[in-house]
Amino acid sequence: MKGEHIVDDTVWIVKTHSPWLMPEAPVFHCNRLVCIVRSPIDVLISFLQLFTCGSHSQKAPFEYYEKYPQFWDWFIKTWSPRLGNWYRCLMHDARLKELPVLFVRFEDLVVNPEPQLRNIMMFLNNMTDLTGTNAERRVLEVIAKGKDATVVYSLKDNTRSLATNHKRYTKEQMSFIENEMKDVLYYFGYVKHESDPESYTQFHEFKDPNPELAKTYNCFKQLNQQSIEWNASLTDPERAQIQFMNSNPDKAVQVLEWAEGNAISGPMRHDA
Repeated sequence: MKGEHIVDDTVWIVKTHSPWLMPEAPVFHCNRLVCIVRSPIDVLISFLQLFTCGSHSQKAPFEYYEKYPQFWDWFIKTWSPRLGNWYRCLMHDARLKELPVLFVRFEDLVVNPEPQLRNIMMFLNNMTDLTGTNAERRVLEVIAKGKDATVVYSLKDNTRSLATNHKRYTKEQMSFIENEMKDVLYYFGYVKHESDPESYTQFHEFKDPNPELAKTYNCFKQLNQQSIEWNASLTDPERAQIQFMNSNPDKAVQVLEWAEGNAISGPMRHDA
């Protein structure tokens, strides 16, 4: 998107796909990180549509799982492990306190955006409480404007829907994703858990839950609180010492090999 190449001190926030090392992605350093998380069931098809259509707004004029089932199966089994590794790299850095990291679930931004916006504003402003601040006023203004207040480009018709893509996966494909990303699904609360019956993100259920993994259910929330408090406690000299490299070749997670582009775009070229 416009402006993504600007990574110097003239901007406050830089969008990056790191630790995916994209071709010609600028290397830069930061002292905190906000990571947007979404259910893998929705991420996989969204990523495929983005790559094949070259747009956040458009989607293929056909259903991959219906018209090209073998291709769709190949895509799921190729990209699920890579997506899992992408998440694990960020989870690892956050747990080791490489830098303050705030995880924000896409689903929470859709269903209940105010707490997420408050967390983001506290995180960016080195605070633990927004009460009485201009940051709080801006959050409340945005919430009052409604869901379309922050739309900057046309969205796909199902962008704000939750778990509407399950129909596109066979039971075998769903099991493959769950086995590849079980730890990620627990950590970000995408698994059915008895302690949280009101959750709107329990998209997966394991018949024989792993007791150790069950303990990590929704653990990102605890880490977020710790990150907000740690970030707020840092002095300017301490913050300046945090030089976290984005697009670091030593941590690269290869989500997409560009040589695979022809294979991924095959169905769209065939239908053109």
